[in-house]
Order: sequence, then structure tokens, then C-alpha cells
Amino acid sequence: FINFSFLISNVFSQRTENIAGFSTQDQIYPNESVKYIFSNNIIFEISTDSFIDFEIQYENNIENRQILFLIKNSNPISLNITSKVTMQSFGMAKPPQGPKKGGAQFQYRYDCIFQINTNTTIENITISSLKKSLYGFNPSNSYSLALYEPSQESWEVISTIEQLNESSSESSLEGSLINLQADTEYYITFFEIIEDIDNWIWVIILIVGAIGMASLAILISKKDYFHYLRTRTIPIEKGAHRLSLEDVLENEND
Repeated sequence: FINFSFLISNVFSQRTENIAGFSTQDQIYPNESVKYIFSNNIIFEISTDSFIDFEIQYENNIENRQILFLIKNSNPISLNITSKVTMQSFGMAKPPQGPKKGGAQFQYRYDCIFQINTNTTIENITISSLKKSLYGFNPSNSYSLALYEPSQESWEVISTIEQLNESSSESSLEGSLINLQADTEYYITFFEIIEDIDNWIWVIILIVGAIGMASLAILISKKDYFHYLRTRTIPIEKGAHRLSLEDVLENEND
């Protein structure tokens, strides 16, 4: 993964575009970085080493989102990005199933899905977003990027890491996509990783059960011991004599 701050500040020329609304068209030149600031505190940043004929549009009910696309490609690109809150907003009657990986559970709470269309293969897109509550993330929780294309039945988990910028003390979530094909609709978003509640429930049940069994065993052992004390006998000249509990305890103290 790439240190975006270092790369952009030292390699790319930078410009900022303030957009009154939720869409724009632009041309981005090789080794250029552009920050688009839309209405509703939406920030989209893009950096590239190739020419891009670029168009982007956000749904107007999206707010407080920030993301950066770093694109590496050998050829010029025509890139169209559309962002909506849900997959149904893209016209999908049946949304894809959630991502799956091991025993983890994933929940969609980001409320911002990017649809990506390109006229040529894109060799690499690295996506980064600041992990701040302002931009839709809980800093205490874990997240993963996920990718979907219509030929799939479910979202695919994308390897995502959390990077700390030591100079700003800000964390970011980063993941990469490779070889995105031309004339194919790709969808990308963030999912929150949820602890497997069912597993925790079983752990709690086992712990409580173990404590209960141990307590019962101790109780039974004490009961058997006192029963033994009550029925203990010792030989004397006139035969067996049953001792009281008090006698036994007194004898043991002696």
C-alpha cells in the first residue's frame, strides 16, 4: 500500500474544485491530483498517472463523505462514477447478498455506493478514506471495502488495511482493485465488520454451564462429606457406637 500524503504532495500537481451541486465533468492530466468539494460536505479526490476524461455524480441525499481514488494505468481512460445510497437506487430489484469471509459478519451502514464504468481496462485503483465519524465511520470499529459486479451473487471482500498518518494522527482505510475491465459495471463500498454474536453467546453459555456444574459438584461433595461424618463409627469395648457430628469434630480437633 502507498503513502498517499507523501506521493500526492511530492509527485502530483494539485488543484481544488468547489462544485455547487453534486456532479461535474473534468479532464485530469497525468501526474495530477484533483480535490472536488461538492455540496453536503462531500469530498472526492482523484490522482492519476494517466489522462482521464472524468465524470462523477452523487445522489443528492448523500452527505459528509470523503474518498480518494489513486489510479495507475498505461493508457488514457474515460471514467464515469455514480454514487447512490442503496443498490435499489441503481435500479436493482434484487440487491446482492452481503459479503462473506470466515466467521465474520458484515453490515452495510456507509450509505454511499460507487458505480464505476470505464472504456478501457484499469490496471490498478487504490481507494482510501479517512476513518472519521464525520465521514460515516466509527473509529472504534473495523471496516472492509467490498466489490460487486452483476455476474456475481454477492459482494466480494477486498483486502483492506488501516493506515495511520503519523504527521496528522489520522487513520485511513485503504484497499486496491486490479484489472477492472472495460464496459463493466463495478460497485464499491465499505462494510462494517461485526463480531460474531452467536459465537459469543455460545461462549457465555459454556462458561455459565461450567460454573454451574462446578458449583453443583462442590455442593454434592460437601453433602457427601457431612453424610460421612454423621454415619462414621469407631469401635469401643461395648461394640460400635455412633458418634454425633459434634463428637467427630471434637475428635478430629484432638
